[in-house]
Amino acid sequence: MKRFFEVIRQASIIEKIATASLLLSIVFHYGIQLTEGVDIAVFGMFLAILYFPLGFIFLKNPLNNGNYLLPISLGAFFSINMAVFLTGALNVVDYIYSFLFGLFFLIVATMVIIYNLKRAGFKEYFYLQLIRVAFLAIINTVQLVRIYCT
Repeated sequence: MKRFFEVIRQASIIEKIATASLLLSIVFHYGIQLTEGVDIAVFGMFLAILYFPLGFIFLKNPLNNGNYLLPISLGAFFSINMAVFLTGALNVVDYIYSFLFGLFFLIVATMVIIYNLKRAGFKEYFYLQLIRVAFLAIINTVQLVRIYCT
């Protein structure tokens, strides 16, 4: 558990705040039914923007060699999954197809991360990416269960 928090500590403060706000919005909206859901859309879109267009800043490049292909592609995959989550929040019919589309990109991102995990000095960076993949997989699965089991 200590290692988990050491890895989380490497994320930017803006991403931590946006993720925590999104999680609280999900709990308040679906668990307690306290909010209207606008906050889920706002924090979800904000997190998607942090992942893709700004991925080269917030996902950082562990190599520091000017090559931003890895963080931008991972950011695009994460942003697509946030869009899939927001699609589910809107109660779109046939959400399962969007879910499977997002799941495909999460599997591709996981394969890229595991392939690059073998690099010696950057394990914490890739562990943080795996935590992002797990977060996106969990919230999309919760959305899928909420839609099809109610």
